[in-house]
Amino acid sequence: MTQSNMKPVYPAGIFPWADRIDNVNIDFANDINSVVAELESIETTLGTNPQIETNPPTGTSITYPSVSARLSDAMNNNNLPVCSLSATQLTFGNTTIGQLNNYTKNYDPYKMFNGTDVTAPVNGWYTIIAHQTWLWQNNGYSYTTLTLNGSNNVIADHLIDWQFSGNTSTSSGFTPRWQVFGKRNRLANIAWSGLLHKGDRVSVTSENGTAAAQITITNLFLKAACMRTLPINAQFTSG
Repeated sequence: MTQSNMKPVYPAGIFPWADRIDNVNIDFANDINSVVAELESIETTLGTNPQIETNPPTGTSITYPSVSARLSDAMNNNNLPVCSLSATQLTFGNTTIGQLNNYTKNYDPYKMFNGTDVTAPVNGWYTIIAHQTWLWQNNGYSYTTLTLNGSNNVIADHLIDWQFSGNTSTSSGFTPRWQVFGKRNRLANIAWSGLLHKGDRVSVTSENGTAAAQITITNLFLKAACMRTLPINAQFTSG
């Protein structure tokens, strides 16, 4: 029987093989052809260069030292885009609209940083976290928003109302708690998850709604992670 007529066992099963002994067994063409048929089946199943990831979520192909290393990277989601941005301190004037936060990159191997904030590099489901510390005020409000493709499209927000009970004097002789216990800064924290298209931009805006002409924000972070990718032609709405 020729090799071209052999039907391989693999990948539907494991090829059974009995060891041959020198000067005892005779190898027939069928023996050699069956082994070659199994070899070709294995190569066909694995494909050429199986140690190379030809289509990672972002960037060019990745050559691994082994197929095992490539599989481990895939199982651990090591190629899914992530980034961490920060700013030490920003100052915002008293305006009627939020102003854009500007960050610098801390960790950005997948080039999500666009020079100011985050742009999604692939279609996928993302988790976005933003937090920042507003210095203490005793009137008005401080407003933090997470926006998608423009300041008018708010997808998450956090409002600090400084005129909470105990922070302002409402009657003669009343001592605000901050005078007793100290002026305490407040943390604004936003967490959002949802679908983003490649090219969608996620930004943070800050609005100084207090009587202060300027207000300082410290310890700002914007972190983004793609939890899973979606096909390029996937039909969905961002957000």
